[in-house]
Amino acid sequence: DAAKELLKDAGASWTPRAHDISFSQTRRRDPHTEVQLVPEEYLAPFKGAAPKYLVEVGFKLPVLKRFEVAWDHKAGAALFPVRDYNGNLATVVSRDPGTDPEQKGPKYLPHFRQIRDIFPEYNVQPNPKNHIYNAWRAKNYWDANDPEKWFILVEGYKACIWVEQAGFPNVVALQGSYISGTQIQILSKMGGFLLLLL
Repeated sequence: DAAKELLKDAGASWTPRAHDISFSQTRRRDPHTEVQLVPEEYLAPFKGAAPKYLVEVGFKLPVLKRFEVAWDHKAGAALFPVRDYNGNLATVVSRDPGTDPEQKGPKYLPHFRQIRDIFPEYNVQPNPKNHIYNAWRAKNYWDANDPEKWFILVEGYKACIWVEQAGFPNVVALQGSYISGTQIQILSKMGGFLLLLL
């Protein structure tokens, strides 16, 4: 309610997305306690295969490896594993490098169907907006009570990886251009000082 009042005072409005979790639901769940949604074995066939197009534009292999970014030869897409706050594999998001950057709609899509092809019992439609990308690693670099240990918030996967490659491992990403109610709660629980690069 306080956030809505601030938006109203600024002449803006907040419209919940259809796939977002409402603030009332958000209050009832603990974003630090997530179940592992995707079996770790799903990543095994892709390990060691970095997306060539990312290397060609300057991403370093050791950094891509830290983020577990991989290449799905069959789908012709880059894979970005998304882990929850505790490091459990929550979902895997894919990006086809041939996608027109001007096209409308999401460019990064959960690998839901591909995961179900291998693990038929997997029947949870994942929502990356329930998580803060890279929080499980970056949380080791800040302290909510220490102004010297702050963190950087960026929009997407590649921006997050670029910032770490530039020497700032205290970086996390929203995985898109808007922030969900669950993400607000995660950031609130983490606390501390925040630098926005959106």
